[in-house]
Amino acid sequence: SQEKGLQSGLYTFKNHPQKVLQEKKRIKTLMTPEMKLEALSQWPLSAIVTKEFSNELAVKSYKDFLTYFCQKVNLKLLIFGPDTAIGSKRSGSYEKVKAFGKELDFEVVKLPFYTQDNHSYSSTEIKKLLESAQLEKVKNCLGRDYSIKVKREKQESSDAYSVLLNLPSFLSLPSLGVYTVKAKAEEKEFNGTASISPNGKLLALNLDLQKTQLLPKGEWWEV
Repeated sequence: SQEKGLQSGLYTFKNHPQKVLQEKKRIKTLMTPEMKLEALSQWPLSAIVTKEFSNELAVKSYKDFLTYFCQKVNLKLLIFGPDTAIGSKRSGSYEKVKAFGKELDFEVVKLPFYTQDNHSYSSTEIKKLLESAQLEKVKNCLGRDYSIKVKREKQESSDAYSVLLNLPSFLSLPSLGVYTVKAKAEEKEFNGTASISPNGKLLALNLDLQKTQLLPKGEWWEV
């Protein structure tokens, strides 16, 4: 966009569309909405627009959706993901949207899948690697260590070196086990171990604290 003298923006949904389209299906994500917005804020974007995906949006054709969208913004370049489709029943393929873009005066560019060692990785593939605890491969795909940012469980009494964190049911997580982790709260970092409860609802942190260190009381923890 910079090469073409355009401002860049990102349009995304607060909720996963499949949660509306397939209500009974358990949809897992790699990030919470808060984590996604925090990650996106690191990119040089002029604007980030988030919208709730609804049944009303689900029945719009790709032409109706794009016509509506172009009425709101002066769209000149649309970046398509490798498996993106727009509109009801995913009818707006890259080829169809590219052809329609000529009518509405915008260009469409399609990104390739992320490839490593001649293998293409999608978010679905990364979730499978994560759930089988192949964390080194997950790191290579993400370009960083896998991490989550979640709220602390309210504890009436707490061990001076342990913290319980709430895990959203929609997060993709490694298989049950004990993992060496780095944890961060209130700008303070700690080494320790983490284990997921059998029901997948809690993450137990056991931290290596020095005698002079106090356990942060902050609500949000990144692990």
